Amino acid sequence: DEIAGRYAVAGRRLARLREAGAQVVCGVDATQLHEGPLASAELFDRILFNFPLLPVKAHKPRSGATDVQLANRAMLAEFLRSAAYLLRPEGVVIIANKDCYPYSWWRLEALPQWSGGKLAFIGALPWQYTEYPTLYSGPCNVNRDASVKPTDATMFLFAHADCKRFRPAMEMAEIYGRQGEDPSRPLREPGPFRCLLCQISTLTDADLLVHKAGKIHRKRAGLEERWEAACALATSSRTSVVDVATSLRSLRPQDDGGQRHDNKESPPSTLRIQSSSTTCCWGPCLWALGIHR
Repeated sequence: DEIAGRYAVAGRRLARLREAGAQVVCGVDATQLHEGPLASAELFDRILFNFPLLPVKAHKPRSGATDVQLANRAMLAEFLRSAAYLLRPEGVVIIANKDCYPYSWWRLEALPQWSGGKLAFIGALPWQYTEYPTLYSGPCNVNRDASVKPTDATMFLFAHADCKRFRPAMEMAEIYGRQGEDPSRPLREPGPFRCLLCQISTLTDADLLVHKAGKIHRKRAGLEERWEAACALATSSRTSVVDVATSLRSLRPQDDGGQRHDNKESPPSTLRIQSSSTTCCWGPCLWALGIHR
């Protein structure tokens, strides 16, 4: 009922999924995949989370842009932690995201270090190089997201850290970061001085220091300090980092600019669809199963 009430044609699409032999499971928490309705499910070959975004109601009143960034990162870290329990040994977790500000500051490529370490980042791929490049022209835009370009859609891939099949991809990701995500661009050896936070490298230490003195890097460094504080608080209080991150107004820096997250049409952060081909897919992304018209 919730999906049908939020998306006008959801009822027809769910019916088509069932007719095609898919199993539809509702009420699944994306941060607790291994509990609830999927607790006894068979392991999946693929687990997909397309363009995740916490709903406005998940945030405290007057939450700033930084609060929203940290809360969404926390949600995805818990998603990866939980997905590891339901993924087959050679399976892949795929998160489709908009690779532009503020979404790029969620640092999806670094999520494994905050999600228990069972999964590893194996690379990123622009949407146009996926199996369904023409499925739709780009991300699901709502409200002020409308200006996001379709080419900013990127698939972030994760696999079990001990999986031998994906070991070469993991090693490439460690060396080149996200540089190798576009097959149309040749790989370049990274410089000896690197900023993992901003995913850039320089040839000299002086150039790296100039980069770190820049406004963008300093803002990102401030965000990371708040993130570390949220993780520490979650550990000490034995609570979910998602709960902590959505209640961080007291830790918000002064330069947050008073920005508020007022995207009232944001989709919920729960997985909704499970297909018969051992793939989990999130509610508003029925298009990913090839039924978009």
